[in-house]
Amino acid sequence: MLKKVYLYLVSLIALVMLIVACVSLINLALRAWVFKQADNTTYNYSCPMIPASAQVPDGSTSSCNTALQQQQAHAQLVSSRETESARDIALIIVGLPVFFYHWRLVRKETD
Repeated sequence: MLKKVYLYLVSLIALVMLIVACVSLINLALRAWVFKQADNTTYNYSCPMIPASAQVPDGSTSSCNTALQQQQAHAQLVSSRETESARDIALIIVGLPVFFYHWRLVRKETD
């Protein structure tokens, strides 16, 4: 009886791991290829204060370099996606054999 409960419990946990990982990977894929604006958020970067008396070269303004900010935001997004996908793939690699092994044992117990 205890063995059967253990087998069902481990199978359930492994199955939940697989479902969560697959849903997360599907979500990641949809955000990357279908809903491309889903990851766009507004970032509030603090700009260094430049005194009004300071000479600004080439007539440029004292605003922050938006190209650098966009590049940093993109790098952070790519890093976040890679971390998320690595975690999900690891969950699938671990959860799949654990589920099938324990579920096979459950099937043997019921036969």
